[in-house]
Amino acid sequence: MYNENGNYNNAYDIDINTALLMAEKLTNEFENVNISGNATSDVDTYLTPSNVRFSGDVSGLNFTTTAGGGIIDFAAVGPKYISAPSAKIIVGGLENAGEMSITGNVLDYYNVDKSVLSDVDVYSTSIKTVYSKGTRSSFKNTWTGTTFKTTSSASTNQAWEKKGRGETVSNNELISKLDVKAKANNPLLQKLLDENCLVYG
Repeated sequence: MYNENGNYNNAYDIDINTALLMAEKLTNEFENVNISGNATSDVDTYLTPSNVRFSGDVSGLNFTTTAGGGIIDFAAVGPKYISAPSAKIIVGGLENAGEMSITGNVLDYYNVDKSVLSDVDVYSTSIKTVYSKGTRSSFKNTWTGTTFKTTSSASTNQAWEKKGRGETVSNNELISKLDVKAKANNPLLQKLLDENCLVYG
C-alpha cells in the first residue's frame, strides 16, 4: 500500500457504507484496503482496521472495539474515537479536536495545522511517539513518557504495513528515518558543528 518513501501507492477500494454494513453483519476485520467515502454523522462501528486507509472525512466514526494494527491512515479527517495501541495512526485533519480521542502506539499529526494542536489531548501511556509540526507544548495534555518529533513519520509507513501483516520488523525500522535528515538540515546544528571542527593547515 505504501512505497519506500512512505507515499500511498494503491489498495483495493471499499465504500464506507459497505464496510460499515459488513462490520455489522459479516466481519469486523478489515485488512489492506482503502475505505472511501465520508461518515460525518455519529455512528458506532465494530470495524477493526489493520493496514487500512480511510480516504474520506470520517469525523463521525466511533470505533467501539480496542483493536487494529499495522498502519491506520485517516488521510482526510480522523474519527471521533479510536483506540489501537499497537498501531501507527496517521491523521490528516481534525474536526472538533477537543471532542476526539485517538490512541495508537505512534500518532502522526504532521499534516494537521499547528494551530489546532492546542485542542489535542495525547495523555495516554499507550502513545509512544507523536509526530507533528508542533512541539510537546503545542498539545493540550501530554504523557511524560511520550516522545515528540517535529517531522513526518512517512518513511516508516511501509515498515508498519509489514508489521500489520505479521512480518518481522525491527524497532529501528519503525522509527522515522526523516529524523536524521531533519537534524542534518538544521542550520543551528550545522553552525555548531562547523564552529567545533578542528582546522588543519
